[in-house]
Amino acid sequence: MNNVVDSSVWFSYFAGDSNAKIFSTPIENIEKLIVPSITITEVFKYIFRHRDEGMALEAIAHME
Repeated sequence: MNNVVDSSVWFSYFAGDSNAKIFSTPIENIEKLIVPSITITEVFKYIFRHRDEGMALEAIAHME
């Protein structure tokens, strides 16, 4: 079975909030990780708006 991870999970993971540890299991199992292109776009746009382009590019590099 594969792990499809949506943008809300990535936001939690990158923020290191209280759910990040739970979400780290499917995210860090890269052999089974599926990241839809829309999720990459959503995460990039959110981080770009709230931080900067460099951080947004770094985040999506981790997602690919």
